[in-house]
Amino acid sequence: GVTIGRDRLLGWSAARTGVERDAAGEQALFRLVDEALDRELFVSSIERVYKESRLVTASVAAFDSINAQLFQVCVSLWAAALFLAFAVVWQGSDIAVWVIPTVSVLASILFVFGRAPGDVLSGGVYTLLLRPFDIGDRVVISQPGMQPTLSSLIVRQIDVVRTHFITVHGELLLIENHLLRNMSVTNLSRSGELTLTVQVQVPSATPSQKVTELADAIRMYCNEREADWIGVDLLFSSTDFSSGHLNLDIWATCRHPAQDIMLVFGAKSSLLLFIHAYMQSANIEYVKPLNPIRIEGRIEGGAAPIGGTSPV
Repeated sequence: GVTIGRDRLLGWSAARTGVERDAAGEQALFRLVDEALDRELFVSSIERVYKESRLVTASVAAFDSINAQLFQVCVSLWAAALFLAFAVVWQGSDIAVWVIPTVSVLASILFVFGRAPGDVLSGGVYTLLLRPFDIGDRVVISQPGMQPTLSSLIVRQIDVVRTHFITVHGELLLIENHLLRNMSVTNLSRSGELTLTVQVQVPSATPSQKVTELADAIRMYCNEREADWIGVDLLFSSTDFSSGHLNLDIWATCRHPAQDIMLVFGAKSSLLLFIHAYMQSANIEYVKPLNPIRIEGRIEGGAAPIGGTSPV
């Protein structure tokens, strides 16, 4: 077996819970209890802390690399400016002799590379100064004001030019940093409690007592499943007379971290299954209402057409 020191265990516990160590905390952690330690929970907690520490180390190394590259660019530009100033001022050279070649070189660089130098610098500065994500974070990318087009991406590597993502299908996706600067980035790993919206269609013909019981059952289910849900709010948002149902909006706050999408949507799936099973057991069935149709005909003898409706 492997022996783990007391200090290391306390350090892992503090890193996992976010609570600083004190005498009371140490006694509570090492007190003798009748129940045995859950080995699976203990191992998963230690693995999670170890993974997070490795991701933090990799993120710091990536940002240090970007900082070093941008620093070299600034030093190079500053050295070039000092060289021109020295040549013009201290050597007494004619400024016109230097202006024309310098402008020609700059124009040639802009013509050859286009917007690439500016895009690289702007993307690197955006990634270094704002730090919208770290390595290992789960993010959602979209155009401003639009629905997400790239969902559930995991940041794999960050450099001065582009960022490497892993998609939900395990594919490697590269996006240049200057493009990310103009997009909306939602960092799920830094987000707080996630509230999910579930809409249920309740037939309008359902008695009010059953509708109330359905809402109470959903609240009771979320309260009993404390491992999945923190709280729930229900609201009948609208009535669709043409389809014959009420729209019940369920706003459920999930306890799982937003980046653990499998746990989050697994809890949502269980909630939907419960609602479906309850509605079946309570005989709340959705029946599409009768739609009237118009039947046109012509009276014998060439009279004008008549119209009528018939339920289908």
